[in-house]
Amino acid sequence: MILSEYIFFLTKKLMILQKTFLFIFSLIISFFLHIYLIPATQSTTFINENGKQIFIDNCSQCHKLKNLQKKDNSLNKITNIVINGKQEMPPFKNILTKKKINQVANYVFQKP
Repeated sequence: MILSEYIFFLTKKLMILQKTFLFIFSLIISFFLHIYLIPATQSTTFINENGKQIFIDNCSQCHKLKNLQKKDNSLNKITNIVINGKQEMPPFKNILTKKKINQVANYVFQKP
């Protein structure tokens, strides 16, 4: 291998290493930007505040949160009750979106 071919070979290898380094560096930077600088859109507080408002708007006419029988109800059971209704309670599957149903169910489930 003559010197010019060897230099060309090394230059190509360095360019590949440089591109790889830049790619890895950009991944690391984007990860930290996502974690530390971009605010979360679905934080627990956000879900609870929306769930609370949905509960007030749609459920509080008949239910008081402290009087709900939640002892044996899992989040899944509460969600199914909101979707399909129970006894006198009407189903909300055609009234609320899936997102709102999940938010109100989480709100009810998380309340003591």
